[in-house]
Amino acid sequence: MKYLLQQIKLDWNSIEDNNEMKILEKYANENRLLSLILFFVAAFVISFIIIIELIPVALDAVIPMNKSRPRKVKIDFEFFIDEEQYFYIYLIYEVITILIGLFTILATGTLSFMLFRHCCASFKIASNIIENTVTKHTLQISYRKTHVMYQKIIRAVHIHRKSARFSTFFLNIMNKWYFALVIISVMSLSCNLFRLLNALILSNGFSEITLCIGIVVCHFIVMFVTNFVGQSVIDHYAEIFNAAYNTMWYLAPLSMQKLLLFVMQNSLKAYTLTIGHIYVTSLEGFSTMKYLLKQIKLDWNSFEDESEIRILKKYAIENRLVSIILSFCTAFSMFSLVTIELTPIVLDAVIPMNKSRPRKIKVDFEFFIDQEQYFYIYLIHEIITMLIGVLTVLAIGTLSLGFFRHCCATFKIARYNTMWYIAPLSIQKLLLFVMQNSLKAYTLTIGHIYVTSLEGFSTVT
Repeated sequence: MKYLLQQIKLDWNSIEDNNEMKILEKYANENRLLSLILFFVAAFVISFIIIIELIPVALDAVIPMNKSRPRKVKIDFEFFIDEEQYFYIYLIYEVITILIGLFTILATGTLSFMLFRHCCASFKIASNIIENTVTKHTLQISYRKTHVMYQKIIRAVHIHRKSARFSTFFLNIMNKWYFALVIISVMSLSCNLFRLLNALILSNGFSEITLCIGIVVCHFIVMFVTNFVGQSVIDHYAEIFNAAYNTMWYLAPLSMQKLLLFVMQNSLKAYTLTIGHIYVTSLEGFSTMKYLLKQIKLDWNSFEDESEIRILKKYAIENRLVSIILSFCTAFSMFSLVTIELTPIVLDAVIPMNKSRPRKIKVDFEFFIDQEQYFYIYLIHEIITMLIGVLTVLAIGTLSLGFFRHCCATFKIARYNTMWYIAPLSIQKLLLFVMQNSLKAYTLTIGHIYVTSLEGFSTVT
């Protein structure tokens, strides 16, 4: 970390141009502003939690009752002492724990944000140098000034490469910690979603529901900010290509045009920030589905031949039919499950016995309440859980099927059953090239480990 901060200091000291200094100051002011906003939000969150915890105490003072309202902190931990009697000890411990965790996350997050935004500023400076190197007066420049232009391009490339190495070096240091952080974050989000679901089903009170919603929203905000920062670095990295392309490169000498071409070719390489070696930070995940749906729409609009449109409609109807069948199967499965769960109640009403039949759900989970007495709460929770899981799998599965079947339709449209032997020799060569290219093995690999095909079913036999 000391090396990285020294590198930032060197970058600031090496800048002499006022425009470049303004870029660094702009990004530094943005970092400072974001840090202040986050610390104010953290202070508000701590104050809000303390207010929620002290509501029973305040109500006992303002609207007293015969018996004091129960005092319980929202985070469960055990000191092996009475929580009602020593409520303030629990509260102080809870606040200190939240403060330590929150400010640790804030310090780490704002520092990482500052380092990556410094990289963005350096990329921006390199792009500006490239953009302002070649102007409309380039042809009137003497040989000596041309050498200065060479030096500017070399400096821009050096800044660009140094910033890329800077961000890569930081990630290599932090990835082992980020890996653990990603795992903990996923587990924390899952637990808090489950806690929110329980709070909604059991109606645990407004404060519990509000707290759960706030924690879940914070998780998604952190995820979005992380992806936003990653996307920002990727965009700034690729900006040097646009700067080189949009400049008046055609007015530059031939040797300088070759140098700019090299810059553009090098900047076309994909550059990503991968956290913990498993998670690529970018906003692509938020736009990929939209892009795919737009591509399907463009495919439909680009076909004019009736036979091609009929092929697309045929596959689309098949997708719709499969989706409807799976939806009906899901509805029937849920209805059967509810019927099986309610069988003891129906039998008690139709064929009563001296003792009620045992009521127990098929999926085991624990609310720490009597399952016989609160059977319907367990049943509702089971149905909601099954619905969320089944509908999620159904939605992802039918959507994936729709995409792949659309690919099958377009492959069908482009099939090669043609009378190639009647075509001229040049067209025959072109068709031969197409057929040779299509002979390459094409597979769909799920998770980079499983190849989807029917070959696996016949290998054993």
